Amino acid sequence: VYDNMKSFVHQFDCQRVIFITKHLCGNGTDLALRMLINSVKNNLVENYFILSPCCHHRCDVHQILGFDYLMELKIDKKYLQYVISHMSGYASCDSKSKKSLGKKIKLLIDLARVHYLLKHIQNAYLIKYVNRSITVESYAIIFFNHKKLDMQNFKYY
Repeated sequence: VYDNMKSFVHQFDCQRVIFITKHLCGNGTDLALRMLINSVKNNLVENYFILSPCCHHRCDVHQILGFDYLMELKIDKKYLQYVISHMSGYASCDSKSKKSLGKKIKLLIDLARVHYLLKHIQNAYLIKYVNRSITVESYAIIFFNHKKLDMQNFKYY
C-alpha cells in the first residue's frame, strides 16, 4: 500500500468536501490527511475535515504526517517505532503511570500531524470531543481551508 501512496494521493481530487471519520486506524489517518491536503491547496471552495485517529500502535513512523518534525526532536527512529508500536496502547491500561505514558505517545503523534497541518493549511486543531470514560480515543483533528469556522468554544491544543 505504501509503495503507491504518493501516486494515489496525487490522483485524488475532490471539490467541496465535508470529511468526517471516527477511528481512522494507524497510518490511515496520515493517508487521509495527505489526500485531503493535496485536494484543498489553493482551493477557493470551503472544505471541512474532522478525523478521529486511533490505533496509534499500528503507525509506521515513516508514514506519519509530521515525521520530519518528530525527527527534529532528535528521537532515534527505531526507538520511536518501538515506543509507538509497544507503548501507545498503554493509554487503555489500568496502571496510572502506563496510562499516562500511552496518552502522551498518542498525543505526540497527533500533535506532529497538527504541526504539519499548521505549516501547510494554517487552520488546524486537535480537540478533545468526548470524555475518556466513553472512549480512550477521545481526540479529533479538525482542519479547514478558510477562516469562517469559530473554534473558541472548543478545548484545543
